[in-house]
Amino acid sequence: MHAIFKISSFVLILIFPVAATAQSVQDDFDRIQQTENAAWTDFDNMVLQTETMGMTTFEYLEKTSSLTLDNGDTVYITRSVPVDELQERHFGGNEFSNASPEQLREAATKIQEQMNRAQGEFDREMANSGAGGTVIGGMISNPPQDEPWLATNPKSMGNLYAMFLRGAADAKEARAAEDPAGDARRRAEDMQQLVSFTRRVATDPIDGRATFGLFAENLEAAQTSASEDFIPRQMTMVVDAERYVPLRMKIEGRMIADGQSREVSIERDDMDYRNVPGCGDLYRPHRSIMRLGGVMTPEEQAQMAEAQVQMAEFEKEMAQMPESQRAMIMRQMGPQMEMMKKMVSGGGIEIESKIVDIKCDVDTETALNMAMSTVGGGMLGGTGVMMPGSNTQPYYVDEKGIGVIRHEGEASEYFLNVKAAGDVLAGPMGPYKGPNVGIFIGSLSMMGLPFDQIELELYQENPQRTSVLFKPEVNADRAESKADCGDVSAIGECSN
Repeated sequence: MHAIFKISSFVLILIFPVAATAQSVQDDFDRIQQTENAAWTDFDNMVLQTETMGMTTFEYLEKTSSLTLDNGDTVYITRSVPVDELQERHFGGNEFSNASPEQLREAATKIQEQMNRAQGEFDREMANSGAGGTVIGGMISNPPQDEPWLATNPKSMGNLYAMFLRGAADAKEARAAEDPAGDARRRAEDMQQLVSFTRRVATDPIDGRATFGLFAENLEAAQTSASEDFIPRQMTMVVDAERYVPLRMKIEGRMIADGQSREVSIERDDMDYRNVPGCGDLYRPHRSIMRLGGVMTPEEQAQMAEAQVQMAEFEKEMAQMPESQRAMIMRQMGPQMEMMKKMVSGGGIEIESKIVDIKCDVDTETALNMAMSTVGGGMLGGTGVMMPGSNTQPYYVDEKGIGVIRHEGEASEYFLNVKAAGDVLAGPMGPYKGPNVGIFIGSLSMMGLPFDQIELELYQENPQRTSVLFKPEVNADRAESKADCGDVSAIGECSN
């Protein structure tokens, strides 16, 4: 799938070209560019919540500068600001966020060295207790390779945390290397090389809208920097003749992967265009469908044949499930299952995206609250975003990290993750039934990290969103035991 995203970036480049040979086409391209940029004259940032395949993600776009093209038009330069940077702006930095990449890597090395030394004492204790050769001892000493966050021995936990730190260092370096203005300038240069390949063509109306087409062919001869893995051959873009926004686009070409070349096609339909209140002249599609054909290798096609058999078996199993269980699976996996069905039937890959919300010129607190309500808190693969203040609560533990977290919320199911530096160390655990939830937490000291680096994330599903983050606070007098957990309520839940 890596090449698909490179192709997608080329798609976006072709959506907004800046010039063409014939004057009429030149005007068309100019007006498309002007429509795209008109709204950014009125605001400085835009927050998007987008739902794709059942998952809602968050993006914060910020205007940083502008570029004047050869035709005199102004292109505004924007960058996507990650959630952790928004947090730093709103709450101020900390030792972790202020550390340089070099300092983060140095910390990673020191943690591994210290935890390796602790491993020797751990092994001796295991041997003295007689647990070293048992099944349980083996589980403690050897976490699953595909689930390293289940590590419970010092060496494995040190390696895991060092991996997080080095990943953070890489991310900081990548952020420092960003060059939005340079990227915009290169896209403009690419478009200048494509102009001689484009002409106007007649197209049919779409949903009652009058349209015209922009058709480019022989694109193999256009030397652009779009992608080394995808070589476009021709492109057709259907444009709204009144509003000058793209409604449909198709690109055909060759994709080169593993030394082999195969024909691929990329189609994108943009629909449900609306003016966005509070965002100046912003006119944005709220629903888009992208279709990718021919992107799978022969090996992947063989895997799809196997998947087709597995899909049929799974559907038989689902037919035997209670209705409530089937409904839950479809809520969580329905979009992915539909896409898989189309893939195994030879229909290619189809991805639908919907805009859930757009806001402009928002402050960081509003942006972070929007991130809080999305799957991944703006970062796919995680759940939520750390929000000091009303969304972060202390819970009391003894010197070993034993205590009970409590939450009064909605009458729904909750799940729990144990996290550090935004990464999941253990979980998800649950479900726990609300509205009153109490969960007994065993010794946090087994995590091998200082308590001030650990947080517990309680979240709901459908859609998945963080309800509250708990920070452990050592106070033996106020810490609750496992026996206390049973006092929550008749519908509360407790767990070891």
